[in-house]
Amino acid sequence: RELRLPGIAASRVGGVKDTTKFELTLMLQAAPGGALRAVMEYNSDLFDAATVDRMLAHFGVLVAGIVRDPRAPIARLPLMPATEWARVVNEWNATDAPPPSASLHGLILEQAARTPTAIAVESDDARGHVTRLTFAELTERAGLLAAELRALGVEPGVGVGVCLERSCDLVVAMVGVLLAGGHYVPFDPAYPVDRLTYMLEQSRVRVMLTQSDLGDRLPLGAAKAHVVALDTEWEALVARHRGSTPQPAPVRDDDLAYVIYTSGSTGRPKGVMIPHRAVVNYVHWMRTAYPVDTRDAILQKAPASFDACIWEFFLPLVTGARLVFARPDGHQDPAYLADVVQRLGVTVLQLVPSQLQMMLETPAFLQCTTLRHIFSGGEALPGELLGRLAVAVPGVAVTNLYGPTETTVYSTSWDLERASFDGSAPIGRPIFNTQVYVVDDRLQPTPIGVPGELLIGGRGVALGYIAQPELTSEKFIADPFRGAGQLYRTGDLTRWRANGTLEYLGRRDHQVKLRGFRIELGEVESVLVTHPGVQTAVAIVREDTPGDKRLVAYVVRAAGASPTVGDLRSLVHGHLPEYMVPSAVVFLDAVPMNGNGKLDRRALPVPDGAATTTVTYVAPRTPLEAQIANQWIAVLGRERVGVDDDFFALGGHSLLAMRVIARLSALLPVRLTIGALFEARTVGRLAALVVQRMAAADVASTADDEVAAMLAALEGMSDADAARLLAAEPHEGT
Repeated sequence: RELRLPGIAASRVGGVKDTTKFELTLMLQAAPGGALRAVMEYNSDLFDAATVDRMLAHFGVLVAGIVRDPRAPIARLPLMPATEWARVVNEWNATDAPPPSASLHGLILEQAARTPTAIAVESDDARGHVTRLTFAELTERAGLLAAELRALGVEPGVGVGVCLERSCDLVVAMVGVLLAGGHYVPFDPAYPVDRLTYMLEQSRVRVMLTQSDLGDRLPLGAAKAHVVALDTEWEALVARHRGSTPQPAPVRDDDLAYVIYTSGSTGRPKGVMIPHRAVVNYVHWMRTAYPVDTRDAILQKAPASFDACIWEFFLPLVTGARLVFARPDGHQDPAYLADVVQRLGVTVLQLVPSQLQMMLETPAFLQCTTLRHIFSGGEALPGELLGRLAVAVPGVAVTNLYGPTETTVYSTSWDLERASFDGSAPIGRPIFNTQVYVVDDRLQPTPIGVPGELLIGGRGVALGYIAQPELTSEKFIADPFRGAGQLYRTGDLTRWRANGTLEYLGRRDHQVKLRGFRIELGEVESVLVTHPGVQTAVAIVREDTPGDKRLVAYVVRAAGASPTVGDLRSLVHGHLPEYMVPSAVVFLDAVPMNGNGKLDRRALPVPDGAATTTVTYVAPRTPLEAQIANQWIAVLGRERVGVDDDFFALGGHSLLAMRVIARLSALLPVRLTIGALFEARTVGRLAALVVQRMAAADVASTADDEVAAMLAALEGMSDADAARLLAAEPHEGT
C-alpha cells in the first residue's frame, strides 16, 4: 500500500536484486484462487534461463501428478511435459532413411563395377614398398577364395576365422568370406593362447584363413577347422578354381556378416554377432554424411579384432576411395603414421583420443597437408584435447563418434564447429535408422539435462552374443517406444543437451575404455584371483596424471603367500591381451570399505615406485644406457630408472612406449619401433639391441659418436638430470 508519514514524501521504487545466497532457491506462496505462485532464484554462473525454465516446467508436471495421485511414490510420478517427451522420444530420433537393398558384399561389387581399374587397396610394408590391388583384381581374388570356401562348406550361418597381418590378403580374405555367404571372425595372433582357444571353441569356425608364419601361434587343435595358409597355398587354390565365375551368395538382412569378440565381465570374452543389415546401414550413413570418392584415401591401422576398424575397411570399398594399410606394427609409431599419411596421400584418418594426443605431439603430423578429415572415437574425447586439435589443424574437419560394439561400430556423431566450440565434446545425434533413449532405473525417458542410462535401437543393433542366451536377454530388450525391434542397454550414463545432442558422462558399472579398447574390469580381476597366493583382487583405471590413463590392480595376498608383481603380471599376460595387463600392482593388507560395507574404489591409494618394481637398482653403466634411462625418467615421471627395471612394470603402457620410441628415434643413429621396447623391456636389453642394430647398419661407435650422443642427450635436460647422466659416464676421456 501507499506509505504515508507526516512530513515525508514517499514513493515506491522497484528493487533490483542481482545476487543470490544459494545456488538454487525455490520459493512458493499461496496465490488467489488456491493456486501456488513459484519463484526460482539461481546462480547464473551455474544455470542459464532456459535450464531454469525447464526445471519450473518439470516441477509443474510433478505437482500436477501429486494432485492426481497423492499416494504414488515420488519416483513414479512424471516430470516431463508432453511436448518435451515427444522431443526426446520421437523428434530427436527421427532418423528413418531408406537403406540400400544390397548386402555388404553386394555394395562392394557395385562399386567395383563402377571403377574396376581404380586402386582399391594399397599395403605399405616395413621397407616402404607398396603393394596395390585394383577393384577388379580385388574382386577377382576374393571370388576365387569364395569358390574355395564354398567347396569347404561355407554358406550363410557358417563362420570363417581370419588370422592375418595387415595386408592385401587380409581384405581379400574378408571380402571372400562375405562372397561365399559366410561370416568372418577376426583372430589377433598377439592374443594369449588361452583366449584364442576359447574363441576357437566357442565360435566353431569351419575354416581358418591365415599365413604360414602365424600358424604356430594359433591353437588349431582346439578347433576342427580346415586351415588355409593364403601365402603358401594361393597358387594351388587358383589352379583349382581358375575359370570359374561363381555368383555371390544371396544373404538375408539378418544373416551374419561378422562376429567380433570384446571383453566380458565373467572372465571370458563375448562374441558379438553383427548382421548384414547393421553394417550396411552404417557404411551407407557414412558415405552419405561424409562423402568420399576415388580422390580420397582412408588409412586402415586399427587391429582387425577392434570393431572401430570396420568402417576403415568397408567405407573405401563401397565408395571407390583407396584403402591404405599401415604396416603391421605401424599403428604404434606416431612418426611412421605421419609419414605414411603424407607419403601415400591419406585424406581421412581415425584416431582414438589417446592416439590423437600422441599425434599432436609429433611435429611431422602437423605438416600433413593431404589430411582433410579426422574421426575420433572409442573413448571419451576431452574438451582440452579437442581445443588443441582445433588450433593445431584448423583446415581439417573433426568428427567425434560414439557407439558400442553391440550396435555396430558407432551410433551417434558430432561435428566440431570451431566458431561455436565451447570446450566440450558431446557425442552428438543418432545416425541413420538409429534411436537413442536416455532412461531412468524404470526405463522411463529422463528430461533434458537429467542423467540416465543410454539405450540404443534400430538397424544397427546386433543379434546378441554367440552361445550366450542369458547374457543376450539381459542386455538386449524389447523396444517399448516403437513397439518392435530390440534396444541394447549400453550401461553408459548420458544426458540430452537442450540443442538435441547427447553428452557422455561415464559408466554405470565397472566397464572402462582404455586407449580405445573396451575392458570389463571383472575379467582382469577374475584372472588375478586364480593365483593361489591371491585372496582378493580389484582393478581400476587411474588418471593421476592428466591425459595418462593406466590400468592398476590392487591385491590382498592369501595368508602365508607372497606373489610378486612379476608373477601376477605374467599370469594376466598369459590369459588376456596386452592392453588388459595392469601397468601397476599394489599389495594391500585389506581393500578399503565405505560405511555400507562396500568396496570404496575412491580410497584405493596411488601406486608408488615400490608397488611396481621388485628389482635391485643398478645405475646405467654406459652413455647409451644413461640416454635410454633418462628418456624413461622423463616419460614415466620417475626419479631414477635402473638398468634392469622393466618399462611396463614401472607403469609403462603402449602409449607411453610410443613416446619413448619417438624420443629415442630422434636421438639415436638407428630407428627403433615400439616392438623393440616390447621385446627388450629393460634399459640394459634395449641398449644391447641398439648396439646390435648399429652394428648391423654399420654405424661406427667412435669416441666422436659418443660425444655427439652425449650432447644430444644433454640438450633440453634440467641441471639435475644432466648431472645424473654425467655422473653415470664411466669414461673420463669422453
